[in-house]
Amino acid sequence: MKQARTGKAEAADRLLIRCRRLGHEVTFHYCRTQEGATVCPLIRDCWWQRLDIDACLARIVDADRLAQLQAGGGRPDRIGIMARIVEEHSRKDEGGAKGNREGE
Repeated sequence: MKQARTGKAEAADRLLIRCRRLGHEVTFHYCRTQEGATVCPLIRDCWWQRLDIDACLARIVDADRLAQLQAGGGRPDRIGIMARIVEEHSRKDEGGAKGNREGE
């Protein structure tokens, strides 16, 4: 992980936001480090309205990790999950309806 710190980045580190994972306020510093060397996979979702998050991340993570975060970091998207559930139910309903008609 890159560690280029400037005055602007240090000011960003002190910004607060409510963490939807933890349920209380955390600083940007916590989100970018999680008290270790990892960036929270939700950092882009949470901070995009307050910071130029991609520019901030480009300064602190390598290109591969930035691309992973921009692609969703491998975390399931709630809308995507719901779409798959609806699609699966639709397939089951169609299969059940066809099965009943064939048996008649």
